Amino acid sequence: MRPLAITIGDPCGIGPEVALKAALNSSIQAICTPILIGDAPLLKQQAKESHLLWSDEWVVPKVSTNTSLPLQIICENNQDYSHHQRGETSVQGGLSSMSYLKKALSLLKKKHVSAIVTAPIDKKSWQMAGYSGLGHTDFLADFFGVENYLMSFFCDEMKVAVLTRHISLKNVSAHISQEKLLKTLHLIQKTVKPYVSSDKVHIAVCGVNPHAGENGILGKEEESIIKPAIKKAIEEGLHISGPFPADTLFVAENRKHYDFILAMYHDQGLIPFKMLAFEKGVNVTLGLPCIRTSVDHGTAYDIVGKNIAKEGSMLEAIKWATKLA
Repeated sequence: MRPLAITIGDPCGIGPEVALKAALNSSIQAICTPILIGDAPLLKQQAKESHLLWSDEWVVPKVSTNTSLPLQIICENNQDYSHHQRGETSVQGGLSSMSYLKKALSLLKKKHVSAIVTAPIDKKSWQMAGYSGLGHTDFLADFFGVENYLMSFFCDEMKVAVLTRHISLKNVSAHISQEKLLKTLHLIQKTVKPYVSSDKVHIAVCGVNPHAGENGILGKEEESIIKPAIKKAIEEGLHISGPFPADTLFVAENRKHYDFILAMYHDQGLIPFKMLAFEKGVNVTLGLPCIRTSVDHGTAYDIVGKNIAKEGSMLEAIKWATKLA
């Protein structure tokens, strides 16, 4: 089975808990060799808190070919986080989570793993640690030198992406252009085609304004930007419909006609997606030269150490990474 790198994310959040729980799940061990990247002492402590199996033999200096190991742990930093550090934004949390990611990328570059799955990080901790950018997606795009990339979310019932990512709502319109929209539609067609049954990915596009602008009465972006970009995309051979009012597009009866939905901004796409698939949704970065998936939730500092974090999204992230790789 192919080895899969799984970073534990911010060590002060629930990443270690959901990553370890998922890696020890028999359904995961049946499809890949999970390679956890994080602090071994912290994971050992997590195993005790969560009443999980643990063996020091799982901690290895490099990816091992020993098939008797149910999982492998490559230890970065080798730090033991005190109780007061967990559940908090911190410089050390930012430094550590970045070191895990860089180690995963190193393993990927050497072809020791087939894909990367990431647990959640704290963007503020990254900033405190001196790293620019807004999170995993932007960091990975910069690392690989990719300009055209997309944050998307997969579950069995729906696939959705957001044209603009982590920006304030007041800046959304300024970040929507015909060129950007057209490039994004082509990227979806290219990257999603292998995972749908039709030759052309049928993409539904959301409007940015209520009622998709209602013919320019409630906003001009649909008339001046979105509709011309869709028209151009269709002329270039893509299968596009829209723009649609987002409040009705996501209804099951409507969305079933499309392979993929492109939302204009973060909450427009993520609120309906998470209502449908919060514990089974997966973040997939489109446009990278590798497969990277992630959970669709954050660090959840408020429940750290309580052994109540659910690993459902991490299980799905690993399964999707194995499927896509």
